[in-house]
Amino acid sequence: MITNPQVSPRILVTTDFSAASERAFFHALALTVRSEARLTLLHTRSDTSESVPWDQFPGVRETLTKWQMLPADTPRSAVGEKLNIGITKMVMRDDDPRQGIADYLRRHPVELLIMATEGRNGLARFFDASVAESVCHRTRSRTLLLPKSGQGFIDIEDGSSRLKRVLCAFDPDQDMRPNIAFLNHWLPMMATQRVEVTLLHSDADPAVETIVLADSDGVHWQRSSGMGDAAKLLLDVVGEEPPDLLVVNTEPRLGLRGRMHGSRLDRLLKATGCPVLTLPLIGS
Repeated sequence: MITNPQVSPRILVTTDFSAASERAFFHALALTVRSEARLTLLHTRSDTSESVPWDQFPGVRETLTKWQMLPADTPRSAVGEKLNIGITKMVMRDDDPRQGIADYLRRHPVELLIMATEGRNGLARFFDASVAESVCHRTRSRTLLLPKSGQGFIDIEDGSSRLKRVLCAFDPDQDMRPNIAFLNHWLPMMATQRVEVTLLHSDADPAVETIVLADSDGVHWQRSSGMGDAAKLLLDVVGEEPPDLLVVNTEPRLGLRGRMHGSRLDRLLKATGCPVLTLPLIGS
């Protein structure tokens, strides 16, 4: 465990030791360094074996050395001090990883959760709901989801970011200002260059035009509107030119028909392969 008690914010990345969760780890570690955060790597397992697979966790020092953020001879105890970050690796035993992750987050809330996901539709979704989406609903965490079959925006070779273009579609009945403030704070730390953010909204929602979209250091905002609701607009625009990141509100829990059809989030993940940042509905 590498710790620095002075650091904040807190980031959690889940890992099942797969290639997809390793990509999530690279995103989490790069963002941890940029934001000088405290990062927890969490693995949930159902077995009761006394042996803990610490050697299967992604290598923090090895990765930071590869990215030339640390000298090769840096001892574990010096990582936190040199980069002003904290790193903790944890294992929780729970037969249901959804419940295990949710339990951890209830006791240790974080500013950002990062997870790999494959997204599911139809019968697969009905009988075995996505772990990532279930955790989003149970915890109302701000969650960066990295699709198993898609590309992320962090280069695994050097830790640099390719994030340039972001599309947002928020629930028009919610107060968007906290979400905009969150993005103005976090997007510059997710990128190494200026980020262009487009807020999509329906022509039927004129109140959105009254929201002030003030640029921040490293973030430029613009609006785009069209016919239909924001969710449909998002799917249409993504089909024309996929962005580097999609931002949406976490959807309300779906009923039977909705679970069979698949959520907007599932459709986005499967149709685009783009990373998706979900932000909770304010007051939900």
